Amino acid sequence: MQSSDLTIKKVKGKDLYHLRYQDINIVCFHSDEVIEHPNKELLEFIRDDLFKCGEFSLNSRNQIEHKKVNSAYILFSSLKSLQNEELYEGKTFREFIKSYYIFDWILVNQSNKNIEELKNARDYIKKMISKELKKEKYFEELRNYALGRLYFSDLRSFYYEEMEDIFNAIYNESDSIKFRKNRIYFRTKQDDNNIESNEVEVPSVIENSKSNSKIHFSESYYLNNISDFLENGIFTSENEFCQNEISQKITKIYEDSTEPEKIAILTLFHYSDKESFLLPLAFIRGGLNKNIFLNALLVIRGNHFNQENRLLYKEGLRYELYQEANELATLCKNFALIGTKEQKEIWEKVQMEENVYLEFKETFSMDAKKYREGDLDTVRKKSQRQIIESNTLKAICALLNTEGGEIYIGVADKPVEIVGIKNEVDFLFNSSNDEYLLHLKGFIKKNFSDQIKLIRPRLVEVFKKEIIIIKVKKSKKPVFFLKTGENKKEKIFYIRNGPSSDNLDIEAFYNYISQK
Repeated sequence: MQSSDLTIKKVKGKDLYHLRYQDINIVCFHSDEVIEHPNKELLEFIRDDLFKCGEFSLNSRNQIEHKKVNSAYILFSSLKSLQNEELYEGKTFREFIKSYYIFDWILVNQSNKNIEELKNARDYIKKMISKELKKEKYFEELRNYALGRLYFSDLRSFYYEEMEDIFNAIYNESDSIKFRKNRIYFRTKQDDNNIESNEVEVPSVIENSKSNSKIHFSESYYLNNISDFLENGIFTSENEFCQNEISQKITKIYEDSTEPEKIAILTLFHYSDKESFLLPLAFIRGGLNKNIFLNALLVIRGNHFNQENRLLYKEGLRYELYQEANELATLCKNFALIGTKEQKEIWEKVQMEENVYLEFKETFSMDAKKYREGDLDTVRKKSQRQIIESNTLKAICALLNTEGGEIYIGVADKPVEIVGIKNEVDFLFNSSNDEYLLHLKGFIKKNFSDQIKLIRPRLVEVFKKEIIIIKVKKSKKPVFFLKTGENKKEKIFYIRNGPSSDNLDIEAFYNYISQK
């Protein structure tokens, strides 16, 4: 069979869709669960992506078997299997990942070559972390923890709490300890149940934790960078780092991801042999360019040479590895861009354009035209901001007086486009969504205090752009908007008339009320 033989059918009585072949429900590749989802677009993506596999078949468990290529069908099937405790040393994925970031290879250099590729990726990761934590220093702190782990344990976990307690006790003895005392102990592991701590020097040749091969740090590389380890590297235990704000905030970036984004991130994490989680997280959630992602990925997987022209990890043709990684990265990125059911519904409403129930506003406070023209002084003026804000208040008033509806702030109407509120938030509200929402809610309360329970603004993300949706319910009593002029205040009654908000004079108002 081919992809065109598959159909998508809505489940009767449920808000779900199934991927089917004739009257058979297709089953996930890694489990016995049926391929089903409330987002029809996601199943369409899975079906259409199977076209590249050519002919495929169903096995006795109704799972698709196709050529050995990466497919959206495999990705969709993988979320639960990728979070299986067997893959994370017996821990839940959340327990594992909260302590993982200090072992991330993207944070450290393996040789003096290919440093630029890593630096380019780190710049994006730094922006992502700084945006979440509000301060750039946290990225440097995270790097220093990684330097400590590289110098001390080749970025390997100790696994055992007893070892963590030993080193934690040493570290807490004094702020100035850092590496001088940490070097007293060096972890040697003969087997899973035999761990010893000996007073040894860090060797120049370190056993690769992923294979039986050796990583050859040349003497010049080690000597050139030893000062960086000694001066900046900080040892921290896994248990201690789990409580760190850095760990909690980075984990939140992942947990706030959509289901397709999580699948994409975890797929690329495991493709890197669990060498880096920050790199795929930044690629899927942090705006990291694909080419920069691929270059850094090949470096951390060891497909580059050190000063002695020895291949660090992988053998084989770089081009073939790059092509394989490129194909998977492209698939994961496209898969991640599929939104949630709510995002899909919002997108579909935007495509319907404005109507009696729906109003679009590009901004709430900012004159978007003046901003684009570069007239920033005018944009900042309080009087100009109030003029722009009154447009949203008129729309709220009109919806209250008609049948209710929604206002989307961050959506341009000519042409219709989701532009987001980022420019407005950055320019007028100190890059703070909280400050923006506080101002918006205060303005609504000031003008519609009696109807405040009928008006609910909230921030949502639609395909990587944040917008405000103000949901308005119909008022049982007439609502007036107080317009302030130069020397007078005037109450005006607005209603929805198709896609616009119209004000009624006294005669029209009485006619309107008498017909209700």
